[in-house]
Amino acid sequence: SEDKSVIKYLHRFDLDYLPNEECERLIEPKLTILSTFICASSTRYKTFCSYCRYGSPLVITLKKYHHVLIGLMTARRISEKLLVFTQVLKFTTWIRDTIDLEKDDDEIECNKLYKK
Repeated sequence: SEDKSVIKYLHRFDLDYLPNEECERLIEPKLTILSTFICASSTRYKTFCSYCRYGSPLVITLKKYHHVLIGLMTARRISEKLLVFTQVLKFTTWIRDTIDLEKDDDEIECNKLYKK
């Protein structure tokens, strides 16, 4: 049976960038806004936060069909309509290193399985 609570589609919202200092001042309950975070808000949508889930992407459009992932949702505050995203670009070295380590581990495991 299918889980009806899972949202199947991404939703698009135009959000406003909010400087981290202002975000930390406004956000309730209080949350320390790190330099690796990006804050966004919207007063245009009454229910936009209800569609957002932890891990939801923050994407910018550079050209008509060129979209870049810049963040993953870390926290939300519905009362203030504030979303906090972790900046993916701040972690690219760690991501690449982790992928390379996993790739090496997969190769070792594969060699063990198929070694005659």
